[in-house]
Amino acid sequence: MHRNPFGVKEYRADVDGLRAIAVISVVINHFSERLLPGGYLGVDVFFVISGYVITSSLSSLDKDSPVLFLGQFYARRIRRILPALITFVSIMAVFVCIVSPFTDLYLKTGAFSLFGFSNVYLYKQATGYWESFSKLNPYLHTWSLGVEEQFYLIFPALAWICGYQRSASKKYITVTLTALCVISYAIFFHTSLIAPDFAQYMLPARFWELSLGCLAFLYLREKLSKCNPICSNKAILVAMIFILMLFVLPRQYDLFSKSSVVVLATYLISAIQPKGVAFRVLASDFMVAIGLRSYSLYLWHWGVLAIARLTVGISFMSVPALILIMAIVTHFSYDYVEKPFRLKPKSHVYPALLKALSVCGLMSFYVLAIGRLGLYKGDQVFDPVTKSEVRNDKNCNIFNVSNEAFRECIVANNKATRTLYLVGDSHSFQFAQAMKDLSRKYDLSYANIWGTGCPFPASDGEYPNAQCASKQDDVGQFLMQNVKRNDIVVIANTLSLSVSKRLVTEGADKRYKRNRAFAKKLESYMAVLRSKGALLVLYINPPYFSAMNYPGWACQKAWFRSQHVLNQCPKVRLSSHLTEMRNDFPELRTWENDKSLIVWHPSLRQLGCKDDLCDSSIYMDSNHYSLAYAYRELSKFLRDQKSALSL
Repeated sequence: MHRNPFGVKEYRADVDGLRAIAVISVVINHFSERLLPGGYLGVDVFFVISGYVITSSLSSLDKDSPVLFLGQFYARRIRRILPALITFVSIMAVFVCIVSPFTDLYLKTGAFSLFGFSNVYLYKQATGYWESFSKLNPYLHTWSLGVEEQFYLIFPALAWICGYQRSASKKYITVTLTALCVISYAIFFHTSLIAPDFAQYMLPARFWELSLGCLAFLYLREKLSKCNPICSNKAILVAMIFILMLFVLPRQYDLFSKSSVVVLATYLISAIQPKGVAFRVLASDFMVAIGLRSYSLYLWHWGVLAIARLTVGISFMSVPALILIMAIVTHFSYDYVEKPFRLKPKSHVYPALLKALSVCGLMSFYVLAIGRLGLYKGDQVFDPVTKSEVRNDKNCNIFNVSNEAFRECIVANNKATRTLYLVGDSHSFQFAQAMKDLSRKYDLSYANIWGTGCPFPASDGEYPNAQCASKQDDVGQFLMQNVKRNDIVVIANTLSLSVSKRLVTEGADKRYKRNRAFAKKLESYMAVLRSKGALLVLYINPPYFSAMNYPGWACQKAWFRSQHVLNQCPKVRLSSHLTEMRNDFPELRTWENDKSLIVWHPSLRQLGCKDDLCDSSIYMDSNHYSLAYAYRELSKFLRDQKSALSL
């Protein structure tokens, strides 16, 4: 019998061994998905284990009063989760602020994690879990703690209501959990197909995993102990082998893999008896030692990897050092933070809960405040206007405002007699913040009216939003009615994406016709605007980087950033980009030679390009400039065209 490390009433060393398998698979997967594509399923195994363990812990609580019953439960969970989490969040905040200039999303994730809602925050921010940029958020993995903590808010109260405190009343909680489990799995199955971020982050799609762990303790373990063929050593070993096989499956089989691994983990927890090979493997000293430290290891491994991705990179050379760092911080977290608090003598329940909430509030304030201290130690690439986070007062996305409200999109300048209209897709919006400052400098009123993935003008066709063409027609009518002599109209689209490549799968002939229809409609609008005395600017988008593993700022040289990281940043040949653009739009040569039209070619002005090679260091994502460089480019363009635009 293994020594009970925390005096748990029904301690099972094999469950800690299963924790070890889960955390090892997760860590390997996070080092490299290619090594263990399905290793992320370890989190699903954690959910099952959590459901089992918290249900077993309910039996030792005060059953005379719901206040004491719930209070004791939450006090235990707080001692188990918060000390190590607070330590991790507070220390990691310093490191991420040193190596990253943009920390708002990261620090807010950390702050929300202290209250168990980082999963909700990440979902609301549309942070795709599998996106390459998400790997730079050192608190991304706390989404799973959020799911568990939200489950902890619901399950104990549900257990009390269903009479769990009376030993003979397990039937009601078992039936209730089974029904909720079926409903939750239906939500998981449905959202996995149509809303994968919801299925990833949110409790309704994860409730079934934790509740199966609860059912393993309430019902399945007792039933399976009486079924020798089902619980034979061979059957248990086969289940373990199947779990390991699922860890090797690629992510495209996610729905099958998650469903299977949760069922198999539930079976293992329910069926394993203190005999046989499976128990001896899982309950070995090595596996138990890792399992006991699995929470601290899970917390710290991702933070270490996130910082490594921004500094030394993850390579054969750095992996041994990273593993050593993880081992050291896990040791200190477990032995000097996690363990002392779990063994700490019990105090009065509700004062302890209030104290914990107060500490979380103070720490969240600290985490958010530290981002404003200017700890970033890379080259300062900001302009004052963007560093101070100037925001455009009016975000006039055509899909969020009615055409009757377009006039309200004009940001008036009392000194101005002219207006600059910035229209198009998101490539026009990237300059909106800079316009707030520059409009004052040049005594201009301005308006930015744009559509997500929707160019101006939009020819009839397929776009992410079916209203694209009609909405941009409304923008055209707005311009016709409001533009006056000497106003400036800047048309900024991602021509190589929004227009040309959107229908690339439909064949070259159809794409050619679409491009001609767009060019004809654009020229028609420009002719009318020109006749009204407007000054026209046509923006030609810079190169597109199809494979960006890092945001642009992470591709800038810094004393702490290794060449390995910089080598992973993509580069594109400018000549190839221009050739492709001119092949897609033969009209471009005519536009460039039109004296009444200013063609704005940022890449030809060598912004982000040296000779013929362009890098992604000034980009925010695959095809938009960062705020700092958007400001610099617009500022330089207006300065260079001051005479032509009568500024």
